[in-house]
Amino acid sequence: MWTNRQLILIFIKPLWLLNLASSAISIWFISINGWPNALNTLLIKFLGYGAAVLYQAYFYKSVYFYYRNAGVSVKKMYLYSFSLDFVLYGFIVLAYYLISK
Repeated sequence: MWTNRQLILIFIKPLWLLNLASSAISIWFISINGWPNALNTLLIKFLGYGAAVLYQAYFYKSVYFYYRNAGVSVKKMYLYSFSLDFVLYGFIVLAYYLISK
């Protein structure tokens, strides 16, 4: 993973706004409905990931060849970018939990 971190940053660039929006909507959902419904925000995050994949596939389909030629699987790039986003989302939720207490 760390040998391709520059490629991961390039891959994430068009997706970060969608991921940030789904994180913001999830935090807003927690603030409105409370912590007992916090697991429902995972559905929002997964819908955001699906929207990001559809966005990338529709607008940046030719970019996939760049990653294949670099020797990196596009599935791995999605896995790396979404796992990084999910870890950041976990930190955001933890920070919100600590601030709201």
